[in-house]
Amino acid sequence: MEQFAPIVKTYYDGLEEGKILARKCNRCGTVMYPPMPVCPECSSTDTHWIPLCQEAKLLDFDLMAKSHVWEHIQPFGPIYWGEVELEEGPSLTAIVIGIKDPDAVRARLPVPVKAEIIQDDGFKSVLFRFEE
Repeated sequence: MEQFAPIVKTYYDGLEEGKILARKCNRCGTVMYPPMPVCPECSSTDTHWIPLCQEAKLLDFDLMAKSHVWEHIQPFGPIYWGEVELEEGPSLTAIVIGIKDPDAVRARLPVPVKAEIIQDDGFKSVLFRFEE
């Protein structure tokens, strides 16, 4: 687990500076977000840091159960889980806010969302905002 410590520290230091960082494989070009020490495509450890542009597409979403919504993000509500594809390529499940009319948004998928850094109970975290 010690090999993860520098990656975790650099990632969270970047968030503190207002940057969302990923790793990019020097061998095959795969972008890894969240950052990982080994490329999931070719198993290379030859990677480097890149900043993400914060633009993404929301591919699908579902309302997050109230029991899963942390108190410090409730003011952003309603809160959704969403399948998000970053402009740089990776897809991930992430928190999505800003959806006021879910039926209208679902009819238009995929729709643009933007990554946003928030203060998250003692550290910075990333969520994605849909703006109508």
